[in-house]
Amino acid sequence: MTQYKGEMPPVCPYCGAKSTLWPDSHVYRRGYDSKVWCCDNWPVCDSYVGVHPDTNIPLGRLANKELRNNRIAYKRVFNFLWQDAMKSKRYSKGKARTAAYRWLAEQLQIKQEDCHFGWWDNDMVIKAGMICINWVNSQPSLLARAKLKIMDHQNILMNAGLDLRITRVK
Repeated sequence: MTQYKGEMPPVCPYCGAKSTLWPDSHVYRRGYDSKVWCCDNWPVCDSYVGVHPDTNIPLGRLANKELRNNRIAYKRVFNFLWQDAMKSKRYSKGKARTAAYRWLAEQLQIKQEDCHFGWWDNDMVIKAGMICINWVNSQPSLLARAKLKIMDHQNILMNAGLDLRITRVK
């Protein structure tokens, strides 16, 4: 599990308010039996973050809707990369994820321990996502498989430049 590097309780990066730990049903229509750190100005501020299972440790920094959506979409492309490597190179899950994070950290020119979608602001999430998208776009056979896995985020990803048009791969 990633060690939490921020303040407790987390401070909202948008309005500067502290946050409070709530049951996740405070934010989601139905609860998932977990908790969220929610900005004390929620719902006006709309920033929150979930916690690691069975802890009060945030999964990252508080995020507004735009950042949450971008994290989900771009992390989906990143996850596809390491999951594809796990299958095609027969890596274990741990080896594939570690190699993917090492590769992404090198591309971003950051330390591997700082390579975490949950800790980044929107600009960094997009930068990392674009690196992953450019890699997928450069690999025709990978692109064909990616189309099947990430279509549920197609609007965000197509706007970012991922070619999701269905084409035949030779």
